[in-house]
Amino acid sequence: MDIVFRRGCLIGQINSVLCYFGKLDSYAKVRLLKCFCYSLYGCELWDLDSANSLDGLCAAWRKGMRRALGLPFSAHSFLFPSLSCTLPLYEEICKRSACFLNKCIFSSSCLVRSVTLSSINFGRYDSVIYRNLCTVCKLFNWSVHDYISGRVCLRRRFFTAYYKSRLPDDKSTTVSFMYELLKLRDGYLDFSGVFRLDQSGIATLTDFVANA
Repeated sequence: MDIVFRRGCLIGQINSVLCYFGKLDSYAKVRLLKCFCYSLYGCELWDLDSANSLDGLCAAWRKGMRRALGLPFSAHSFLFPSLSCTLPLYEEICKRSACFLNKCIFSSSCLVRSVTLSSINFGRYDSVIYRNLCTVCKLFNWSVHDYISGRVCLRRRFFTAYYKSRLPDDKSTTVSFMYELLKLRDGYLDFSGVFRLDQSGIATLTDFVANA
């Protein structure tokens, strides 16, 4: 229920930002979306097995990114994380859940440690904590034992590098090309030499690459 409620809040926040700042360039709008709509406070407590609700939340975020970047609604979703310097929203939620569980396991409070470890050792699939642990370990290719022992990296650069390592080379090339096209479209870059495209041509090429 909380995920569904937060989806509605997210849609409202995205609409407000894009309504008030619609005349800004795409990268300014992306930065504003990250500042005002990316907090997701409390997502560490969500059940990561709530597939339908989380899919709806992530779809709402992707639609907002498409609008902010000025890309067609058929643009491939793999473009948005790299263009906005973020993780995909589901991976971001899993990252926060992994960091939260780690803090509980190694908490200075004996009560918090006991409850968390009991849920992991005895709760099994009846426990949201255990299910979330299994989900994040599977997603980020950790063993449960290494995670509980504190032998996994939870720094942001690990998650960013892990996501990029799973992106095929052809998609990485497309992302780099799209980044330059958006810079050209928004006036941050300009062609040198004799080869030139007008803004209409750049916009058409941008839409074509986004859908390719």
